[in-house]
Amino acid sequence: MIDNDNATNSTTTAIIVTTPETPTLEVVINEIAWMGTATSSWDEWIELYNNTDSPIDLSNWTLAVIQGTTPFLIEIATSTNLSTSTAATTTIHVFYLLERAEKATNILADFVYGKQRISNTGAKLELRDGEGNLIDKVGCFENEQRECVSWFAGTTTLRYVSMERISSTSTATSTNWANNNQITKNGLDANGNKIYGTPRAENSVSKSQTEIAGTVDYPTLTYLGNPYIVTSMLTIPYENTLTIEPGVTLKFDNNAGLDVSGTLKAISQEDRKIIFTSLNELSYWQGIYFNSSSTNSELIWTEIKYGRRCLGLACGEPPAILVENSSIVLASSTIENYTDRGLKLVNSSSTIEKVNFLGSGIGTSTVGIEIENGSPIIKDCLIKENRIGIFIEFLATEDLPTVEGNNFEGNVKPISGSAQVIFKLNRAENDNQINGILIGGSISKNHTWYKNDIPYLIGEPPSVGGSVDVYSGVTLVIEPGVRIEFGNGASLEINGTLLARGTAEEPIIFTAYPGGIVYGPQAPWGRIYFSASSTNSILENVIISQGGG
Repeated sequence: MIDNDNATNSTTTAIIVTTPETPTLEVVINEIAWMGTATSSWDEWIELYNNTDSPIDLSNWTLAVIQGTTPFLIEIATSTNLSTSTAATTTIHVFYLLERAEKATNILADFVYGKQRISNTGAKLELRDGEGNLIDKVGCFENEQRECVSWFAGTTTLRYVSMERISSTSTATSTNWANNNQITKNGLDANGNKIYGTPRAENSVSKSQTEIAGTVDYPTLTYLGNPYIVTSMLTIPYENTLTIEPGVTLKFDNNAGLDVSGTLKAISQEDRKIIFTSLNELSYWQGIYFNSSSTNSELIWTEIKYGRRCLGLACGEPPAILVENSSIVLASSTIENYTDRGLKLVNSSSTIEKVNFLGSGIGTSTVGIEIENGSPIIKDCLIKENRIGIFIEFLATEDLPTVEGNNFEGNVKPISGSAQVIFKLNRAENDNQINGILIGGSISKNHTWYKNDIPYLIGEPPSVGGSVDVYSGVTLVIEPGVRIEFGNGASLEINGTLLARGTAEEPIIFTAYPGGIVYGPQAPWGRIYFSASSTNSILENVIISQGGG
């Protein structure tokens, strides 16, 4: 009663509070194949799961299916289940399988309910015991009128994929349901097609780990069900795409690896990296191989550990990742604990950006990145503790790799290879043993040497000789501030044109490598040589010292 200001006439308002029923969850609705099977959308089935350690008699229990204008009630009773194709029982031990149609699957059903179909736009389910107590319930996504518009999970797109409960001990809210991951499956439908569900078996999204191998015939490695234990070679076929969800870990056995003939999308976040590693760390797995038919693969926020790709009987120097006659995007990732190569690019135009190449393999890490032909971009990477940080083994005339903004720490040589590469703004914050961009060979098309925080080095100390040759008709431009150091007896041969225009503030410097050795009467390095075919060369604001061998 509410009395306002001692009024003689007061109004009494009764407020009735209804406490929602709380499911007890001894038995739960564990999986719903509301979409049916590939053979028939009428072949629906529902799985119950016993959360207790004891059998439970479901006699006179009911499962209400509340949907639009066609609700129906499934009453569990032995008398209505006489077929010999079922277990014909009302007792649940672990799983209890209800099928709408007899032999909807080749899994022995406990009960055939034979009612109308479950709506594909969602329904509300209530499981009650013989006394009417609410045991479990499942909702749906609703519109403003509180009508079901879709289920929480499951699909009829391409495949009939069941709706699986993630945790049997948590209430059946929308976040506690997911699609069957299409890897862990059980049973066949009436025509022998695979069932993308787990009737009378552990849900795929509830497993603590999942074994995989062979040809990938599923679209996604979901977070639910990980880590994935790869027991033998895993192959993504041509024109197929495998997507790996953030936070997934793949653990490969010694003889297992990943062959990508199609597309790999491993795109994650900084706090939920995708990890590729060995099942037995401190031993190697077979790494990742992108072959010539692979396209559009991306690895972003990933970690690749203990990879060692060995093709055929003669392994050579196997990398953790091999990209051959194809291209990938590898970004914001870490490759570590490799022994020979972290990444090998063969005739590839891959983009490698913000990747840590950390040696520290079981043996000495030989090379962080190896390039054989192609025009890849290597940008803003940390390359650490290798014999050679980046090794450009050889290039074709048309190739022009870009190596820009990378930091080299604790390597024997930061960079070694062709002079016909775009090197720009590379640095070494902690010293490497030979602290320079070691280059040699020929420049066969117009090219520019940009400024780096480490010098260009022609000729490898303590060896004698070595040169860079600029072809006739070709122009080499050297930017202000570039420093070029020469090893013992090394030279720069100009058959075309050299445009070395420094400034007073940033002269171009040609000098000896600090660790050079003087042999007899020779100066530490040789010369800059302009041949008879050379024309129109300019040296302006340059410093040339210690040469003339």
